[in-house]
Amino acid sequence: MESIINQKYIRKIPYDVIINNIIPYTYNPISSQLMIDIYSYKKDLNMVKNIYAFDYNYIMLFNDLKNYINHILYENTVVNGNDFITPQYEKILRRNFMISKMKKQEIIKFVNKKSVLSIIISKNDIDYVEHKINYLWGLLTPIERCNFINQIVE
Repeated sequence: MESIINQKYIRKIPYDVIINNIIPYTYNPISSQLMIDIYSYKKDLNMVKNIYAFDYNYIMLFNDLKNYINHILYENTVVNGNDFITPQYEKILRRNFMISKMKKQEIIKFVNKKSVLSIIISKNDIDYVEHKINYLWGLLTPIERCNFINQIVE
């Protein structure tokens, strides 16, 4: 049944779009570096979330991630209040395409948009924290993720 539905939609796509856009994309191999990053993201994040879900909570995981990026990843800088982010935290956030073009003050506003230190009341707040965890985890490299696990989790 599912393949019949797919065939129905494929037939509606113009032939030149299939030839010029879809088929060439299917022949591009994924680099081994990207495959390692994808594998590391999924495997390591599931492991960390399981540890924090049973022993702590997601707010602690989010705060540990922020602390790791701000303080531990590069230990030679100091944070001076909530209106400042360290250069390495800014550098990691700029790995995101949309943030890469923002001014520093806009990045600070983005980081402090919603305080997650408040008491979690609703399911939506938990989902929001989990989304932020996934976002920060995705910005880290596989080596940085491994270091987080080795330094913070264990």
